[in-house]
Order: sequence, then C-alpha cells, then structure tokens
Amino acid sequence: MIDFGLAEEGFIESVLKREDLSSTCFLNTFAIPHAIELNAKKTMFSVLISKKGIKWDKHTIHIVLMIAVNQKDRKKFMELYDGIVKCLDNPEKVKLLISSNTHLEFIDHFKR
Repeated sequence: MIDFGLAEEGFIESVLKREDLSSTCFLNTFAIPHAIELNAKKTMFSVLISKKGIKWDKHTIHIVLMIAVNQKDRKKFMELYDGIVKCLDNPEKVKLLISSNTHLEFIDHFKR
C-alpha cells in the first residue's frame, strides 16, 4: 500500500501498534489487521492467502485482509469490518477463498 502511494509511511508501524493492543485474528482462521490512524489516501484492503498457513498469535491462519481507511470513510469502516467478519465466519466460504488461484476468483467466492 505504501509502495503504491496509497498509505502514509507510518502505516506499518500503526498496524503493528494496533495489533499489540489486541489481536485482529478471528476464529483462529483469518486476521484483519488495520492501522490505528485513519490516514490512508484511499480506503481499501489487500489480501494474503496462504494455502500452507502462517503463524498468527498461537494459531495457523490462511487469510489476512489488511484494511487501510481514509478518514472520510471512518463511519463505513465498521460496516466493512463487520461484513468481512460475517463473511469469513462461514467455514465453507473460507475453504473456497483459500482455494482461490486468482484475485478475480477470490472476489467471486467472497461475493457469494
């Protein structure tokens, strides 16, 4: 996000500071890290899918959705956050998402 000019230089430090406050890992399956400050140039999220899994806290997770939020979208942030959590609360959907081979396939599975 920083490399594409969509988030400020302090974005990574803010995400790590937020994670230190409390984990953004849910259901031992996925994580939704985000910065404390809402200073992204554009609200968006990036996706990491690991079929092998990565360690997050004491769990092995397969999906990380990092959210960057612009101040003007702060009210919509909770809707976005809650919608992602509800979507990923479905183990079958998570399996489909993990099996995605392209970003378009991921989006298609996510919208179902």
